[in-house]
Amino acid sequence: MVLNDIDAAVESFKKALTLEPNDGGIKKELAAARKKISNRTDLEKKAYSKMFQ
Repeated sequence: MVLNDIDAAVESFKKALTLEPNDGGIKKELAAARKKISNRTDLEKKAYSKMFQ
């Protein structure tokens, strides 16, 4: 997924959960997308911290 696609995917999965709150597949994919966002944020923090040392 491209960066903006991940953000859009999270929103789509949230909407899907409102329609199917017990769907384990949606929950799994939502968690995976959130993990990718978290990893991206961590990488960005590391990159920017090196710029200002």
